[in-house]
This record gives sequence, C-alpha cells and structure tokens, in this order.
Amino acid sequence: MSVLRKAAEELIPILDRWKMTYPPCSGADWDKVEALRTALAQSEQKPLGEEWVPCVKLPVVVHVRNQRDGETHISTREGITPVLPEDLIMRGVAGEEYPIGRELFERTYTFDTAQPKREWVGLTDDDVHAAFHYVEMVKLLDFDRDRPEWCEAFARACEATLRHRNGEKQ
Repeated sequence: MSVLRKAAEELIPILDRWKMTYPPCSGADWDKVEALRTALAQSEQKPLGEEWVPCVKLPVVVHVRNQRDGETHISTREGITPVLPEDLIMRGVAGEEYPIGRELFERTYTFDTAQPKREWVGLTDDDVHAAFHYVEMVKLLDFDRDRPEWCEAFARACEATLRHRNGEKQ
C-alpha cells in the first residue's frame, strides 16, 4: 500500500473528528476540510462484496532465482508454464516452482529476511494541523484561489510527515 493511500485512510477519520469537535471558525475552513475528505474518500477502493474475506499472508520465506539461459518454460503444479523474459522463478514453501513477474515480486517481497517489520506510525491531529499551517502560512496558498495546488501541497506535507515518522526515504 502506498504512503499516500495510508495517509488517505488515516486522514478521513481525523477530518471527521475535527468537524465534530471544533466549531467552525469560518465556512471556508470547513469547505477545505470537506473538500479534502471527499477527495480522500473518492480515492478509496470500491468494496469487493460480502463473499470476500480479508486475510494476511503468513510471513514465510520463499526463494527466488533469475531464469536460466534459454529457459522459456518451467514445470509447475499446474503443468508446463511459459516464462516471460522479465519473470523471476520462485520456489514456494512446498518446493514447487512458478514464474512471478519482477514488478509483482518487488511489490510483495523483500530480500531482507532478518529485519523485523516495524509498526506503522500514523498521523496525529497535530500533524494534520501542521500540514494545514504549512500550506497556508509557509506556502501562502489560498484554498479558494489555488485549490489544486493547495490540495497537492497538503497531501505532500502529510506524505512527508508519514515518511519521516516511518523511516522511509523522501
């Protein structure tokens, strides 16, 4: 999941909580909050349906190799399977082999098996307030006049905070 996607998931409840907690200072301030909330909510994935049950893959170690010279097919549990030039060959927990696209591999696996996963550190109300302040007081953007730039600057400020808190490179 991308950092911006995680930011969106965390910002929606914070923005909702702000709207319930603080009396509106001006209509324009709440218009900003509502516009952000709407944009973030629209970025959410559509629900899959009741038949889909969420689950998490167990942390198991698998092995991967590059294709051998001239290797165009491999034998899998499903039979002989063609291998694309960019595919890696993965060996599963039962010793079975199968091709996996390099992009999919890079999104779902890491070579660092010794490093324990850190707990995700999210945004606080103060972080969101600081992002609002940065956009309006430092970047000097006006929501009504500079809406696209304002929203992008706000998202980037939140993303930078999340990356910093979670030890990711900018």
